[in-house]
Amino acid sequence: MLGGMMQSIGVGGTVEASELNLLTDAYIYDSTRAKNFRIRRELAYTTLDGGAELLNYNAGQHAFLIELSEKMRIDSSGNVGIGTSSPSAKLDITSTTSGFLPPRMTAIQRDAIGTPATGLVIYNTTTNVLNFYNGTSWGAV
Repeated sequence: MLGGMMQSIGVGGTVEASELNLLTDAYIYDSTRAKNFRIRRELAYTTLDGGAELLNYNAGQHAFLIELSEKMRIDSSGNVGIGTSSPSAKLDITSTTSGFLPPRMTAIQRDAIGTPATGLVIYNTTTNVLNFYNGTSWGAV
């Protein structure tokens, strides 16, 4: 907002009723132009050396790419996929080379969580075991 009035910016075309309307790809470069970030409107692979991209699919999905390789996707249902382009759960992590690492904390830090959600999982560094909150108390897995 400028001067208390909403301003619109159109890139590559006419301005519509939005603050920023990208009608073409948008790039952000570093000072050497060696690395950049691009926001793309549609799927059309081109060379992007060493850069990262946020890709907006027409079907309401967003993909995050690094050096043209998709690393994460948020689908139209809000499911997040890491290592998969078609997540089948709210969080779907697919890998054959690494695992899932939950938050790590001491028992004192765990007990200082004000209102833990039922089902919360942490790795307890005091006892070196996974702990979960069952709604009334912490248990070990």
